[in-house]
Amino acid sequence: MDSIFIYAQIAGFIAMCFSIAAWQFKKQEHILLCYVPSGFFWCVQYLLLGAYNGALFSFVAMFKDTALAKSGRAYLKYIVGAFIVFNIGLVSVFYKSAFDVLPLVICLLVNLPLLKKDNRYWMTRCNILAQICWMAFNLHAHAYMGVMCSTLIITSTFLGMARHEKWELGKCYKSFLPSLGRSLFNFNTPQTYP
Repeated sequence: MDSIFIYAQIAGFIAMCFSIAAWQFKKQEHILLCYVPSGFFWCVQYLLLGAYNGALFSFVAMFKDTALAKSGRAYLKYIVGAFIVFNIGLVSVFYKSAFDVLPLVICLLVNLPLLKKDNRYWMTRCNILAQICWMAFNLHAHAYMGVMCSTLIITSTFLGMARHEKWELGKCYKSFLPSLGRSLFNFNTPQTYP
């Protein structure tokens, strides 16, 4: 392994620490502000690995998160809209493979549910899909700390959903997966948690 690859993984580890720390805060402003240094270190990691779409996405996300943390709810749709449009522009300029589209898909999955107030039911499910997309992008870019971070976030999200939505899961292998599917895709009575 060369030194650039090792430095990229170190930057990814630092970014992962900030990403995980963000989920420990209660106030939305603090969560978003913790994502700013996380985005910086993800940007550094992707630059070192040559995944320029991921680096640009992370760089722009730092400004989006800062703007969301410092502005009121009235500006949310404008900030998110500008972020989405900017990412569409990035994909159109830097497109080389299907993996270059993944940051745009992630951008849509994470940011569109933000536009509706108190929409945690969809936010959690979109977050899981976004993390699956990040895993694919990170595997392609050899960003292994990103894969680890996505795995931890998916696990944490599942546990939080099961606890706060009071999932009733089957106790044996025959009933576990069907009950998990019913809990995940319960579109009739979406429940939120505080």
